[in-house]
Amino acid sequence: METNTKYLEIISVILSLENKIENNKTINKNLEEQMQIIFKLYFIDFEPFKNCEFENSELGKIPKGWKIIFFKDLLTIRNEKTIDSTIPEFSVTNAGIFPRDSKFNKKLSSLKTKNKIAYKNDLVFGMSREILNWGIMKDSIGSVSSAYNVFAVNPIINSLYLELFIKNKFAYFSDIIKPAAREGQGIDKSVLFAKGIYLPPEIFR
Repeated sequence: METNTKYLEIISVILSLENKIENNKTINKNLEEQMQIIFKLYFIDFEPFKNCEFENSELGKIPKGWKIIFFKDLLTIRNEKTIDSTIPEFSVTNAGIFPRDSKFNKKLSSLKTKNKIAYKNDLVFGMSREILNWGIMKDSIGSVSSAYNVFAVNPIINSLYLELFIKNKFAYFSDIIKPAAREGQGIDKSVLFAKGIYLPPEIFR
């Protein structure tokens, strides 16, 4: 019971910081840094669990009782195209997902209905050459380039946990960029689906 309470307290703090970021745009950088520090302390460095028993996994040593879930069981490919041309356009960079007009002057395509739909909490990968471009969709709905890879995320995992995990394990995901000679390339879905993510006990949802 004490362990379960600890997990609840951790996620409560992290989610509280996320809410504050949304409500305090002017100070969100500091809040984001705090959130990153807390996440790394608990879920990457495992500082509060140093006295617990650990076991080996493909992601290194993790506390015993935690489980590995593979991305093939978490992600569903989304290929839905836009019908409504008023849906705002988004682009994906190595810093996340942004409204298209805040980064670029050029539209994604002359016909917006060629774009793909991305919904809130979807995992989206943009075109990448050397640096992985990706992000979690924060708006309720948006449209992205038809060349992007969009995935619906199984609600078994908290989208914030997924986002912070990828950020902290970035080197682990670097090899999903699909080898190609052209300027921009997508990702190798088979490599992505073979990746795993560890989760604390069932209490963390």
